[in-house]
Amino acid sequence: LSRQLKGTEAIIEGECVAYDPSNGSLLPFQNVTHRRKKHGMDKAVEEIPVKIFMFDLLYIDGVDYTVKPYAERRAKLKDSFASREDGIDIVDYTTQAVITDEDQAQEFFDRAIASKCEGIMAKSLEDVSIYRAGSRGFLWIKYKKDYTQALVDTFDLAVVGAFYGMGKRAGVYGALLMAAYDPDTGRFGTACKLGTGFDDAFLAELPNMLEKYRSEKKPSSLEAEMVPDVWFVPGVVLEVTAADISISPIHTIAFGSIKEDAGLGLRFPRFTGRVRDDKTPEQCTTSAEIVEFYQMQEERDSDESEPSES
Repeated sequence: LSRQLKGTEAIIEGECVAYDPSNGSLLPFQNVTHRRKKHGMDKAVEEIPVKIFMFDLLYIDGVDYTVKPYAERRAKLKDSFASREDGIDIVDYTTQAVITDEDQAQEFFDRAIASKCEGIMAKSLEDVSIYRAGSRGFLWIKYKKDYTQALVDTFDLAVVGAFYGMGKRAGVYGALLMAAYDPDTGRFGTACKLGTGFDDAFLAELPNMLEKYRSEKKPSSLEAEMVPDVWFVPGVVLEVTAADISISPIHTIAFGSIKEDAGLGLRFPRFTGRVRDDKTPEQCTTSAEIVEFYQMQEERDSDESEPSES
């Protein structure tokens, strides 16, 4: 960023995304976390290249752009960075289009999903569209794939770990590590970190519900890379929904089934509110079922998407 900045100093907003240099396709967000290592950082940076996609400018060379309309901020952003002389740009801009009707909006959204993006952000071009830190209101509207195409089925997953809550969840578990079952190996593999869908009453009850399954170490029947604050032997089964399933370098269910050295993970998981007291952990959603869901999802997306513009 600093090398390609035409000015002296700037504050921008953007997202760092891992990509496949062989074809330029974007990779799941979890890949970026593998660069945050205490050891082997240089190798990780080489193996997992990233691009920065910029989308807003807040400040440059002494000028506060937060008080300026979005159109002016975006124009200045695109004028403030030069291309690399070697032609290999790892600094880029999010794709933008001025939309005038619903059909154009749907077409743009479909192209974003076909390009493996999570969705789009609609931003006002009116003069009142100044930058408001921490508040989007109706000047910025997020529209994501899971709002329209969430997986229609649910997953029954076993609680195998918990993370201590922070902020308003301090003093209770704030999120749970969930696992599916592989009957071929008789072992569990993690499928997601679940932190939404809980009400206060359920969070208050969780410690009592899980206490008898608490373990001082990772259960021997579990394959896991993610390390929670507390381990649990599989016992409590919860019903979970998700936006979709993605290849995950963090989660271990169906490890190696779709991609070598990667499992599958539920994206944007949400607790439905249903505790599956009628199911044992071994009756959880299986590894094969998650693979099948993933493959059906890929076929659906391939059928529904149109070629995207670069």
